[in-house]
Amino acid sequence: MNAPKLMDPSTSVFIHIAAEVDARPAFLPSSTHKKHLARRCKLRCRELAELPGVLDTAVFDALFVAPSRSAFLEDSEGCVRVARYDLAILIECADDETAEQVMRDPAFAMLRHMLDANARFSHVVTATNARRIGPVDHTRPGFFLFSYLFADSVDSTVAAWKVAAGTLQAAAGLDNAVALRPRSRSQYTLISHSRWERLGDLLRWLLWPAGLRRRLLDTFAAHRVAAMPIVYRLA
Repeated sequence: MNAPKLMDPSTSVFIHIAAEVDARPAFLPSSTHKKHLARRCKLRCRELAELPGVLDTAVFDALFVAPSRSAFLEDSEGCVRVARYDLAILIECADDETAEQVMRDPAFAMLRHMLDANARFSHVVTATNARRIGPVDHTRPGFFLFSYLFADSVDSTVAAWKVAAGTLQAAAGLDNAVALRPRSRSQYTLISHSRWERLGDLLRWLLWPAGLRRRLLDTFAAHRVAAMPIVYRLA
C-alpha cells in the first residue's frame, strides 16, 4: 500500500451544488436548455466571485458518468441517491463568515432558484477540506473528477480516500485532489475532487477492468465505501 503524500488541509469553506438537468446520458451533447442554464449559472458565479473573501468559483458540465454499482451500494439502496449530476458548481470561501454572506447574497438566491426550476434534483452542501493532495486548479481547462462517496461513517470514507490517493499518486502521478467533508445535510459522506490533464489517464482507472481500477475498487469495497465518479469539464 502506498502512503499518500498530503498537504495540510485547506481552511477554506466550500459550497458545492450538483444538479440533474438533462435526461440524456452525459456523454451526449448537452441540450440547448442545459447550455442556457449553465451560462446563467456562470453569470451568477461571476457576481459571487466579486464578494470579499470568495477565493474561487467554477461551473462544471458533465462529460461522463462512470459505472458506480457495488455490493455496498446495492445493500444501501434507498439510503443514498446514486450520483448522476450533469451540472456542478463549486464556490470556495475564505471562512464561515464569507460562506454565510454568499448564501445570503441575491446572486446565490437566483442561482438556487434557477436550479430548482430547471433541474430534476439538486444537492447543495457546505463542506470543509478533510484531506488534500494539493489544490485543484480551475484557471485552465482539463478534466475534472467529482467522486461522490457514501459509507456508514466518515472515518471509513476518509481512510479509503487516503489509500486511493496514495495509489493514484504512485500509479497515475496525481498531484492534486481535495476531499470535501459535508457539514450540512448531505447524501454523501465525502466528495472527492481532482483535475486531470489527459482524459485517457482518468478513464484508464475508471473503466479498465484490471490493474489500477481493480485496486481502487478493492480499496473501497474493503472499507465498505460506495464511489460514484463523474467526469466534468469547465462549463
